[in-house]
Amino acid sequence: MNIYFFSRRKLLIGGIILKKRICITTGVAMLLGLSPILTTGATVYANEESNYVQVNSTTKELEQRMEALANQYKGVSLFETEFNKENMTPVQLELYNKVLDLQYDIALQNGSTNGMSREQYKQYLSNAMQGFIIQPRNAGHGLISVDVLGTVLDTALNVVLIIGGFGSVSAMVKALGQEGAKKFVKKEMIPVIIKESEKLGIKGAKNYLQDKAVGLIISAILSPGKQAAKLLDSIDKIPNNGYIELT
Repeated sequence: MNIYFFSRRKLLIGGIILKKRICITTGVAMLLGLSPILTTGATVYANEESNYVQVNSTTKELEQRMEALANQYKGVSLFETEFNKENMTPVQLELYNKVLDLQYDIALQNGSTNGMSREQYKQYLSNAMQGFIIQPRNAGHGLISVDVLGTVLDTALNVVLIIGGFGSVSAMVKALGQEGAKKFVKKEMIPVIIKESEKLGIKGAKNYLQDKAVGLIISAILSPGKQAAKLLDSIDKIPNNGYIELT
């Protein structure tokens, strides 16, 4: 039986705010809609919030959606809200929901939704963005997986790119050039990676995110955060095991 742990912070589940650190079994986690549920793998979905039907977006289509968000919401930041919907203005909430939808579609294309439906994935990611995670407690490796950290960092970095008016890494490089893009990554993106990693209890990220991380981010297409997470996994206490041991 797997046991799952939450951080000692407020967590909203089904309209109930949980303030204490709790542990739950796998069965209870599934009942709460917090654990992946197997599906048939259908790729067609309908979304009432965004009013569109999507079938396996291509990379280019996803980039175009990211850039469209940047054109519409340039300068709209979510960082001061700590990604808490209760702290968001209507415009921020609108943007955040679209970013969560986008991240689901990227995960769908990459085959990394872990069987979650759109709404389950968005709730899971929304919790993770606030530092709430559900990971098997295993003494053999770190609690934060590369997939979890990469998804959180991808979401945060996409917000950075939207604020800057780029939307995608490709658009940033095209607009700023290689050297300008490197400066933007160092100034605007690396600090976000460090902050979001620390929110999940990873304290040593800033010691390893040097020029190599900058190059990986610039070369990434849709998942710069995943590249940063893989880099951290490659130099931690147990390299390349799929988990981060820098806590």
